[in-house]
Amino acid sequence: MAEQAEGDLLDRFARYRPLVTATAVGGAAAVFDLVTAALGVRQAAGDLPRVRDSALVTIGRARAQLMSALLGAVAAARLSEAGHPDAEWWAAVTKAHGIDLAN
Repeated sequence: MAEQAEGDLLDRFARYRPLVTATAVGGAAAVFDLVTAALGVRQAAGDLPRVRDSALVTIGRARAQLMSALLGAVAAARLSEAGHPDAEWWAAVTKAHGIDLAN
């Protein structure tokens, strides 16, 4: 009986964690959009002659990390839905990555 309850709890975590990850990554994406929009406005106004290469590299890296975290959350949700035995582990790992990235 206790093993069944533990299994049900882990299944719920496997389904819940990708949602938490997607929410955190969505918040981080909103900040990313604000930063890139502000850079665009400053450049259009002439306050910023050009965006430095280091800023472009940072923006590109951040976008790639956001996409990888979101894809990980989708993969974790799909594994959970399919009842894969590694779904709970995958959900926990992708949640850790997504929350760390969002912070």
